[in-house]
Amino acid sequence: MNDSQHASSAAAHGVVECGRLRRAGVVVASMWARGTGRFALVTLGLWILVSLVSLVWTPRSLWETNGYDVWAKPSADHWLGTDGVGADVFSWLMAGSRTDLVIVALTVLVALAIGLLLVAAMTSRAAALAHGSVVLIDALISIPTVLIALMLAVPLGASVAVIVLACGFGYGLNLARVARPSAMLAARSMYVESARADGASAMRVFATHIVPNVMPTLVVQCSLSAGTAVLAEAGLTYLGVGVPSGVPSWGHSLSTSVRFINIYPLTVLWPGLLVTVVVVALNLFGDALREAADPLTNRDCEVTMGVVVDDLRVAIASRPILHGVHLEVRDGQRVGLVGPSGSGKSMISRAIMGLLPPTAERSGSIELGGRQLVGLPDVEMAALRGAAVGMVFQNPGTSLNPLLTVGRQIALPLALHYELTADEREARVRAMMRKVGLPADLYGRRPHELSGGQQQRVGIATALITSPRLIIADEPTTALDSMTQRQIVDLLVSLVDEAGAALLFITHDFSVLARATRYCYVLDAGRIVEQGRTQALLDDPHTPQARTLVGAARRLTLHVGDSHARETAVMRETTVAETTTEETVVETSTTGTEEW
Repeated sequence: MNDSQHASSAAAHGVVECGRLRRAGVVVASMWARGTGRFALVTLGLWILVSLVSLVWTPRSLWETNGYDVWAKPSADHWLGTDGVGADVFSWLMAGSRTDLVIVALTVLVALAIGLLLVAAMTSRAAALAHGSVVLIDALISIPTVLIALMLAVPLGASVAVIVLACGFGYGLNLARVARPSAMLAARSMYVESARADGASAMRVFATHIVPNVMPTLVVQCSLSAGTAVLAEAGLTYLGVGVPSGVPSWGHSLSTSVRFINIYPLTVLWPGLLVTVVVVALNLFGDALREAADPLTNRDCEVTMGVVVDDLRVAIASRPILHGVHLEVRDGQRVGLVGPSGSGKSMISRAIMGLLPPTAERSGSIELGGRQLVGLPDVEMAALRGAAVGMVFQNPGTSLNPLLTVGRQIALPLALHYELTADEREARVRAMMRKVGLPADLYGRRPHELSGGQQQRVGIATALITSPRLIIADEPTTALDSMTQRQIVDLLVSLVDEAGAALLFITHDFSVLARATRYCYVLDAGRIVEQGRTQALLDDPHTPQARTLVGAARRLTLHVGDSHARETAVMRETTVAETTTEETVVETSTTGTEEW
């Protein structure tokens, strides 16, 4: 693959086409499973609830004062005491919660609008506009929010509008700066160029293809900006340019009580504690949302994708099946797993996918893109299957739903992991069908109307439709004739290489393995008995199990005929040449084994 292909592949997979955000219910469930996420959700939920309740009820009237009962300590009449004019502190904090909530909501909306407007300018095809917007952001982002607020306070006076506009402007610049890398990658991707070639307007391209890609980043940043807005409200109100006097807010409560902190220190505690807890909750909410919304693609610039299986042990009904298996498939590598029937090959793939039988016991480590899968909750594992990991099954005739048409079959992963319209799903499916060599008229056909090769192409299209970073092919050619086998293997290899994804190819046939992989593991009776470069194992197998498999592959080659043998020889020479060019990459990208 040349450098330009590598670059386009990285761009295509460094972004999330049309926003690979999991459905809201799954995201919330994933956040709830984390302690910090649970704290954030409960705290923010209480904040919203108290704000709504304060609209109709507070323990005391906000304007009920008592000059003889100022700075009173907490009591049955005043749960948090009174302030400097004898007003109930608890009631003012309740009413202040809704003011702060409105300020935060408006600030985030203004910031989001400014951020998206600047992202649209940066991704514009007009070079002057794109460059000018970047220069503008770099110039304005250095202006402190406080200075902007002071300038706005001159014409507007102390008001909520000053806080919203000053903070919204500053945060919007930051949102655009943070979203710029993913926005530029999306704007330069092939599917955006394809949409433009189809005649889509600039606004439609931006709304359909670029905005969904940057929204996961923007949503997380907005939650962090919300916490900063709470602090900004308190600070600007203290300076006299924020919430005006007489309007309840947490910042107002802080500014009035901080003057008497040396005499009545307890009065500062309550509003200060509220601000601290809410800001911490908003920051934890952003962190938990980042982890829950897309656990793999949000780290794709930091973590090497692929799967690392270490000391994997699986037992079914107390009978051991796998015994301490270790294998690695790094991003962009094609690795084989070969072994006789019953050796446990499919059990490894099922363990990675989290599809073991209910009676199975699994131990050891399975890391996907640095994320531990062993012990992962079912709801999170389900979000990875079909999105981060795609699987091509052994028998296409039984792995496809006989009641679904080809189009609906391929679109299933899109419906589960993407928020797309029906037209967008159909467009993606038809594009994938063209890529795997399926005629357009098969879109409405059912599996029984297809040949075996066409059925397997449907399986490959279904596995690749979400652009997963790992493809597991579990004996995908077993049910096919030799000619179709070669076509399917070549198709799968070309698509995986084009995507820059990792491939774990499982088979019992070394002749097929040599065509599909560069490195392989030999499995027998649930144990890895040999590993090394595929060509080296073909030429000089060391273990009896490997020699048996290689001998069977050679006999099959001779049986098929001289033409097939000549093709295999040419393929082996190509394999040696490609292996030589990849040797340095393979040896430096992995550790822990003699060959890698």
